[in-house]
Amino acid sequence: MENDKNFFETTDTNIAATLVTLGWPVEITGHSRQGIFIFKNKEEMEKLVADYWAHKLSVSPLKLLTTWKELKNRVASMRGGYFG
Repeated sequence: MENDKNFFETTDTNIAATLVTLGWPVEITGHSRQGIFIFKNKEEMEKLVADYWAHKLSVSPLKLLTTWKELKNRVASMRGGYFG
């Protein structure tokens, strides 16, 4: 990547789904069994993740669950499988 220091990476699908639900675009690599979710703007992502763990974020439950399932399916498709 152009500057790895400006990217936030996680294998936590729940955190990734929350960030995507909040409107942040994600890149996914299949270098891990569960996938690696990569977001730009590391500083902002670290603040949002801290807010996630502190229960300070609010998202639509339906949108969150739909996003979570989409991310799981994208990771599974990279490995040639399907998660349903």
